[in-house]
Amino acid sequence: MNSYHVFLVNENRPPGSFELLVQMYSCIVHKTHNADTPLYLITDKKSKEFYDSWNITPLYDGVITDYFDDYPYDKVSPNFWASPKIWAMSKLKTPFVVYDTDLVLYKNLKKESVGCDLLYLHRESPTTYGNPLDIEHSDNWKWDKKRIISFKDSFPMNCAVVGIFDEKFKTEYVTQYFEFVLGASGEVKNMTKEKELLYAESSPQIIMEQWFLAALSKQLKKIKTKALVPVVYTNQSFYTFDLDSESEDAHKLLNQSIYHLWGAKKFENDPKSKMYIKSKMDIVNALPIITSSPYNRLLIDKASYLISKLL
Repeated sequence: MNSYHVFLVNENRPPGSFELLVQMYSCIVHKTHNADTPLYLITDKKSKEFYDSWNITPLYDGVITDYFDDYPYDKVSPNFWASPKIWAMSKLKTPFVVYDTDLVLYKNLKKESVGCDLLYLHRESPTTYGNPLDIEHSDNWKWDKKRIISFKDSFPMNCAVVGIFDEKFKTEYVTQYFEFVLGASGEVKNMTKEKELLYAESSPQIIMEQWFLAALSKQLKKIKTKALVPVVYTNQSFYTFDLDSESEDAHKLLNQSIYHLWGAKKFENDPKSKMYIKSKMDIVNALPIITSSPYNRLLIDKASYLISKLL
């Protein structure tokens, strides 16, 4: 089994200090907790040049740059911004795990994936996702009773970590995802002020990436699923699968399993925000991950420069 980071650099908004430093940490920590699972970067040639300039590509066991040579850029709406990750999955053979570049993983993926067909980070309440039927989709997609019921009967799976170990299920997932997405605007139909309060900004993407993943696994029934961290995220907090327990237990489980930037990258230009202050402290305090690693000489100048931009 291999693991992968998938990222295409947006020239209008390239990764900032937060993201680049956490990506460095992610690669180094992977070699500690997952030395038995190679980590590859899937990107395009121009993005590779960007990562080369930050000395990040040598942290990987390999870099793949040809998966996006036939990517249908003109048919994918910005509302489906994580589509490159699903496209990469369509090219990969199972078993594999894909996880976000802004996530540091403290668990062993091979051990966690034993006995399941689908591994995901955690569950989420669908409350802020909105109504899947409201999202403008391709003409190739048809809502039928089975699809609708599978959404009703499932809780979305956060895909910051997703491992797929069943080739047939992977093919179904990526095929149906692009059946919905290609040529679709991804806009919310008849948007109102009330809907704006309900829908997350990322609703089109998370509905078809995260909620559909859960719905499809529910629809196919024989797929065995597992949460890397057995918690549920609501609009405000995390809870263990026992929703009556204190959310502190859920945060403890998360902190023992991962470090994730979550939405902190959106606050990198807002140094007075609580999210910025906390994330800066976390990231600066984690610098020993680099200084105590074999990659210190390769990364220390780059990392010190990125940290100087935060201070």
